[in-house]
Amino acid sequence: FRRVLFRSAGLRALAGTVNNVLQLYGQSAPPPAPLDLSELLLATCEFLRPLADQWQVRLAPELPQEPCIVAGVEHQLQQVLLNIAMNAFRVSPPGSRLTICLKPSALFTEVSITDDGPGIPPELVERIFEPGFSTRTDSPGIGLAVSRRIVEQYGGTLTAANAPGRGACFTLTIPVSPPSTSPNESDSSCNFASLLTLESTR
Repeated sequence: FRRVLFRSAGLRALAGTVNNVLQLYGQSAPPPAPLDLSELLLATCEFLRPLADQWQVRLAPELPQEPCIVAGVEHQLQQVLLNIAMNAFRVSPPGSRLTICLKPSALFTEVSITDDGPGIPPELVERIFEPGFSTRTDSPGIGLAVSRRIVEQYGGTLTAANAPGRGACFTLTIPVSPPSTSPNESDSSCNFASLLTLESTR
């Protein structure tokens, strides 16, 4: 089963650059819909677990028990979360952990993803979101630019900072869906065959 996941992730990596280009240079944004972000993060963590094992990184999700309904597009938020997590795996030392924390609030929900890597040089904290910028020679450097654009097109934010005593921390804020709406039941299961970016910018 894990071999299947590794092969599937490899195929998505091959398609990742094409997907990023489509997102960055003209693909229209689907309308947002209510979805359970807590459920989405849990499914994302389960998908990432064998990959985390491969890099010897321990996933440490901190998720509330109750649903957390936000406005967004499921496969695009998956793309953002997986991109950031894969970046973290590449720079994290064996035996470290990746913390994924969800904090609901009245208007926005915050997701922080914190690794134990070397962190981000202060002068590069904003540059890593520029299209075409990368600290790696084998990366086109558009993954984080696309990730920020996806989040911003639905009224959210994506920022990076260095966590005290740890490595980099990426923080997403996503608007809460109005109480009158409910998640789209037909799209409640996470479809990881969708457009997913598995490239590293750092």
